Amino acid sequence: MAGPISCLEVSYRAGEDLSGSQYMAVVHSGTTDHVVELPAAGGVGQVAGILQNSPVSGSAARVRKLGESYAYASGAITRGDPLEVADAVGNLRTAQAALGTLVGSAQESAADGERFKVFLTLFEVYGSTLTWSSSSSSSSSSSSSSSSESSSSSSNSSSSESSSSSSNSSSSESSSSSSNSSSSSSSSSSSSSSSSST
Repeated sequence: MAGPISCLEVSYRAGEDLSGSQYMAVVHSGTTDHVVELPAAGGVGQVAGILQNSPVSGSAARVRKLGESYAYASGAITRGDPLEVADAVGNLRTAQAALGTLVGSAQESAADGERFKVFLTLFEVYGSTLTWSSSSSSSSSSSSSSSSESSSSSSNSSSSESSSSSSNSSSSESSSSSSNSSSSSSSSSSSSSSSSST
């Protein structure tokens, strides 16, 4: 089986001894730029990516930020699950928190403690955005449907009024024409009668 495919790796400096933390999630240092360290707890934000080597404190730490990587599971994980940091060791678990960093999605299922493939797409989550897309789509769909029905109703109403107006106009013109024709015929008949008497 082919190994993970890297899309983006960045070199940082290890802010602590990470020699036993290959394929664990690491976070940005809270005090120094370009330095990574292990997370303080599960469900945290500011995740830098997954560590690819085993650096001691102060040495170069290769961190994968995008693409496939190995990682270690905390609890059972099912392929396709969104993932977040599980603990202070850097394991990953199925995402639960409403705050923190979504690290990516599981490429394969894994049991607790098992190494597995993950596709990294780091994304910071604020509030309850884990369910945002579905509710937003539903709301948008409902709004579009209402707008469409309203527009259709308005269009039909206008069409009906226009048709009615046109019909009334035609009827009026027809009536007027008929009246004028009758009047003209009557006048002509009267004139002929008068001429005949004379």
